[in-house]
Amino acid sequence: MVNLEVGFVLRSLAIAFDLFGIEGRVRLPDSGSAALLAGLGLAPAGEWSLPLVIDIGGDAGPGGRPAPAVHAVRDTPAAEQAPPAPAPEQAPSPKGPSPDDPSLADLVRLNRTHLFPGPPTPLDSGIAPTAHPSTEATSWAEVMWRRNSGRMPRGLLGMNGRLRRMPAHWLRDAIDWLSVPPPGAVPREVFDAVRVTAVVQAVDGFEDGIHRIRDGRAELHREDAAAALRLEREYGYPLGPEAGCDIRHASGLWFLTARPRRIVDAFGPAGWSALQYACGWALHGLSLSAAAYGMFARPVRAFNEIPVQRLLDLQEDEMITLAAVVGTPRHASGALLDIRL
Repeated sequence: MVNLEVGFVLRSLAIAFDLFGIEGRVRLPDSGSAALLAGLGLAPAGEWSLPLVIDIGGDAGPGGRPAPAVHAVRDTPAAEQAPPAPAPEQAPSPKGPSPDDPSLADLVRLNRTHLFPGPPTPLDSGIAPTAHPSTEATSWAEVMWRRNSGRMPRGLLGMNGRLRRMPAHWLRDAIDWLSVPPPGAVPREVFDAVRVTAVVQAVDGFEDGIHRIRDGRAELHREDAAAALRLEREYGYPLGPEAGCDIRHASGLWFLTARPRRIVDAFGPAGWSALQYACGWALHGLSLSAAAYGMFARPVRAFNEIPVQRLLDLQEDEMITLAAVVGTPRHASGALLDIRL
């Protein structure tokens, strides 16, 4: 999940840099990244993923390594982070997993093998160059304000939504935003191996059912007016008194799938992290496209894998890396900070 979120943040930075006319370059984790954690004072190192480094303007530092501006993501939720430590002699015992925890040690060991050799690459614009204009959002400020994850009101769990007839250009716009490749040679190549499947309903010019996204177009795979309803039955957080679940009313259910064994065979261990970066990057774009049309976008990893694999006619070794529920919210929730967006 950490590297999926890194992909979201990377796309957000790319868009911000473009809008403000800032040039940037990104260095994916390499052989010097673990030492960088110590240099930044991020301890214990086992609670941190390897950082991505963003160079803002100027030349790279010695050895091609960009200077300052570092972005790192912590493996533990913010709510679990300990307060600033007192002086060393008064420091309390470390919180969280023991350094001797074999599962944590194994996780860290694997993370440290996900390296991307090579020089920094330009942080290209994350904005879809062929994005279709929306009639609902008039500025980037409006798009950012409209971002919405379909939250329930009054602190309830889950999502809320209502089915709305959507124009064909909404679907084309969403595909254009999804299709922008991530920065870095390996993430780009891995992204080419990702299959995008969309279950759409009530969209002008498109049959209700399962569509494969190929070459920037939605191609009908199987007509199925009840596909969204069946997918709701396979969602891990069902409708209940304390939780909303309006997957059945979504205009689009998007699934980014891949065959992990093939990716690791082709790109080594780093292929796994590249897959997460790429899918997070792609769905951040989908979230912005949805916001421009007054819709919510909720990235999720909560569908029951095997039943959904069969519903979507995926291969036996094809894994759902990330999915998103996109629809029209019943309740506005503008300006709510949500890392999924």
